[in-house]
Amino acid sequence: MLINIDSNKYKDMTLASLHMGLIADRFKKRQSIKDLTIKEIIESVGNNGQAFCRALLDGGTDEENFVGQTLLVLEFDGDLKYREFKEKCEKYSLSYAFTYKTLGSCANQKGFGAVFLMDRWIKNPALAKAANILLRAFFSPVGAECLNLGRYFLGGKGIIEKKPYAKINIVELARNLEIYYWETKGRNNSKELKRLGKKSGICVKNGELCIYNENKFDLEGIEDKINDNGIIMLPYSEGKACEGDSAKEQKIRKDIPTLTGYNQESLCKLCPLLNDFVNGEDIHYDQEFLLVTSLVHIKGGKKLFFDNLQKRTGKWNHTLNQNRKHNILNGSPMYCENSKTTCPYYNNCKGKSLYDKASRKIRKLENTEVFYEIDKCVSVLKKMLEEAVAARNADIHIIKAQTALGKTEQYAEIVKNWIGKKFIIAVPTIKLQREVAERIEAKGVECEITESMYTKIAQLGLPDLEEKLNKDFSKGFTKRGKKTILEYKKEHMDELSPRQLEIFNEILKKRKIGYSGARCIVTTHALF
Repeated sequence: MLINIDSNKYKDMTLASLHMGLIADRFKKRQSIKDLTIKEIIESVGNNGQAFCRALLDGGTDEENFVGQTLLVLEFDGDLKYREFKEKCEKYSLSYAFTYKTLGSCANQKGFGAVFLMDRWIKNPALAKAANILLRAFFSPVGAECLNLGRYFLGGKGIIEKKPYAKINIVELARNLEIYYWETKGRNNSKELKRLGKKSGICVKNGELCIYNENKFDLEGIEDKINDNGIIMLPYSEGKACEGDSAKEQKIRKDIPTLTGYNQESLCKLCPLLNDFVNGEDIHYDQEFLLVTSLVHIKGGKKLFFDNLQKRTGKWNHTLNQNRKHNILNGSPMYCENSKTTCPYYNNCKGKSLYDKASRKIRKLENTEVFYEIDKCVSVLKKMLEEAVAARNADIHIIKAQTALGKTEQYAEIVKNWIGKKFIIAVPTIKLQREVAERIEAKGVECEITESMYTKIAQLGLPDLEEKLNKDFSKGFTKRGKKTILEYKKEHMDELSPRQLEIFNEILKKRKIGYSGARCIVTTHALF
């Protein structure tokens, strides 16, 4: 990535402060622009004390020299403890690329800097200024330094932490800042947010900073807007109604249906993270937000969430105002993979979201596994089969049975013992059909099998005939099959081998109705 970075290295503040003018002059030259990887930037800035600019500047440090920006930078001169900074970043999903000790840091005044890498290149100076201000607003009052796009920062004298792959999104930054204001500004949060909007140049409406992802915003009818690399920002205008008055309505959102048929127990079985939340386990704010974005679209889910939230303390302000609820209610369910703090159950669960799992038509209603002894299962199956055979009505008896419980043997025993009844047994495959017939005959019961016309045709190796029969069968014309076969035989008599003729004759041979009076017929599912 391109960056303005000073070639000189500094180890302490004394010399660097004397060279401030020289450093500024060097940044006015194009030679200060280098193409470095983020890891090279971390080393140069964090360890080598090389000064750098957060924005890319071409030929000067004034705003007209601004080319673009992809870095956001914060520096603290001992007024904030590093531990407090880190906790706030974790709470509000502020992912920094690296932190470093500032050149002026000492035992009595531990200063540090933090560099954030945005997920896209920003070319609009107004949007770049807004991004600088939004980040700074989490930590201290916004000053003029945030508006100076040409500002440079002295490097550091030691890396504290580095996360080279961490990135920050401006829209998510705005949403998290709204939450921060709701939690910390109390009743004045709306006024404070409007003041921030004026400083940052962002329109504020209904407690929301009007900055959005382009793919979730309808641009039609809005003239006063900034569109930069997939980010839409509606600018602040003094004394003029913001065109973002209907910003919520302008967003393109799919009509998300409300799911019904769930209670607390069934939802907790569906989502172990929700179960932890309901049972008072300490889960991260990001995970709570992940849950509520789904629960508001499930009947009773919103009440379930906020009732349990009242029992908790800390991360969320219990007295949620209407603006915050409005933002949550108008959002789409967040995907679990997009949560800043990973759900501990994600690798096993693999659900897109709680809402997605609740939307599935086939639901696993019970996770408890019950095991039975094989002998007991066999006796229960035998009893149920005998009851079905003995029934005097014409009802259908559906018996669910585990594979390998000895159904074939029990069929054979029932046919043998019920001398006054005739049976038709349908099995899935021809192989099993022959096996069942052989086992019944081994018990001294006369048994016949139905031979599949289509199976015999497959033995002929005549794909054109198979295609014709497939066409007939798919339309339900099963009786037309023999006619089709007979016509094919007459048309291709001279081309058929002796073996093929033998199979044709076997298929077309007339059979007596009733299968010679056999007590049991074994067929396949395909015949029905």
